[in-house]
Amino acid sequence: MKVSVIIPVYNTSAFVAEAIASVLIQDEVVECIIIDDGSTDESLKIIQEFAEKDNRVIILHHPNRKNLGPGPSRNLGLKAATAEYIAFLDADDYWVENRFAVTKSLFANHPDADGVYEARATKDWNGDVDSPDLSMLRTIPKPDEVFYHFSPFGKDGFFSLIGLTVKRSVIDKIGYFSSTLWLTQDTEWITKLCLKCRLYGGVINVPIAIRRFHRDNSSRDIERLKSSRVSLCFSLLEWTFKEKLKAEIKEIISNVLLKYHYELNNLSDKNTLAKKRSDISLMVKLWRIDSSLFSYPRVKYFRNLVFHFPVKQSFDFYE
Repeated sequence: MKVSVIIPVYNTSAFVAEAIASVLIQDEVVECIIIDDGSTDESLKIIQEFAEKDNRVIILHHPNRKNLGPGPSRNLGLKAATAEYIAFLDADDYWVENRFAVTKSLFANHPDADGVYEARATKDWNGDVDSPDLSMLRTIPKPDEVFYHFSPFGKDGFFSLIGLTVKRSVIDKIGYFSSTLWLTQDTEWITKLCLKCRLYGGVINVPIAIRRFHRDNSSRDIERLKSSRVSLCFSLLEWTFKEKLKAEIKEIISNVLLKYHYELNNLSDKNTLAKKRSDISLMVKLWRIDSSLFSYPRVKYFRNLVFHFPVKQSFDFYE
């Protein structure tokens, strides 16, 4: 098994050496493609020192060495990758030894597999498989039914990009990462993967990847995260119509969109008029995507609330 690893790097010099070292100890890795995403600290110097010692380390930059974000950075890496298999890591995270031990056996035993997902833990994981610090699917669904279990669209948990290995051919099926979504581009891409590809569960009870949760994590920007989740769902809805996916999938995504919109808008400190305008804007965007969305019960219910129409059936957006 030959793997190309993609690592976007911004300003994470405190951790980047451990991240790269954890990649290079894996026998399966033939390329460690590092995208210097406009770093301004000592990260590039550290990366160059690794590149001088190991020719598997490849350093890429955006034009004029700009900071373009994780989506465009991963796309640059994907376009440069040459191995049959692709794995991802962030510069402030790291892998355990023998990270691909189960991964490669699953790909060998299941030629139809497009990807293998495995567990990720945060730095202070306590070894409890029910701990919220261990991210995974708590079940192993059939390879073509992962979407219905994967959070936020299912209720069995989720897996992380740094615990995922895919065949490079999946790009032909789902395309590249979004260049407009900042915080949720990984969730969007994984969701598309769940819907169009066959995914197998590998190690889900112990982590093969470790995430550091620190003060500079982008996910700490809660308001930006809330907004990005709404944009994520709109992007996925547009894609599902383009791909002519089943109505039940569109309905599931629509329901999650309403929940995220409710969190962003109606639980905010906006005044009543601003909230109403935002609600109406949501309705207009849904109509522009496709008017058939208003046939779904929760969407219809939300529309009736917004325009003060009679309500025959009520829903909890958090069901």
